[in-house]
Amino acid sequence: MKHLIFTFLFFISIFLSVGQSHTNVRLVSKKNFSPKADSILMIALPLIDSVINTVTFSEGILNAKFINNQNLSQKDILKLFLSGKEVHFNSANDTMDLVLETYPDQNGDNIGTTYGSYRIVSSEAYILRNGARCYAAHIIHEYCHTIGASNDGFSHRHRVFSKKHRREKCQSVPYIIGDLARRILGLQTCNCECENYSQS
Repeated sequence: MKHLIFTFLFFISIFLSVGQSHTNVRLVSKKNFSPKADSILMIALPLIDSVINTVTFSEGILNAKFINNQNLSQKDILKLFLSGKEVHFNSANDTMDLVLETYPDQNGDNIGTTYGSYRIVSSEAYILRNGARCYAAHIIHEYCHTIGASNDGFSHRHRVFSKKHRREKCQSVPYIIGDLARRILGLQTCNCECENYSQS
């Protein structure tokens, strides 16, 4: 029943997005994917395309309360995300250019990170354990790093692991947008510490 409700709401959201400009998703390269992880990736990519082109996604960003965002407005952040202007490629081509890798992690406790402002590297165990929808939300979170956002908003200050730091982290651009994607995908959890933080 939950699956049917998710499917219905998901397609309603896609229907409402008709008429918006379209941001594409392009896999530039992939590395170290097992056959099973690769099959999950192939499901995740069209999910990303569907999520980022919905009215719900745009409205979620426009209504979000980001902190430490380099004085960018919500409208600026949405425009930057949908423009596809990654720091590494430095070209606004209306395309999410994705360079994806996996690494072995027996427990799947670590989700992943972004290296060099463009390489999104994710735990294979996390991908296998949580499936395509969580992986799609994770890629959307990490993609925010490729356009210049850090987990402390757009600043790169020394991190102090305190209540203040957690607030800065969980209300940063990557975490709010990643959590928004998770909710659009109808997921209860993807085992991320900042889930629903911005909604509380």
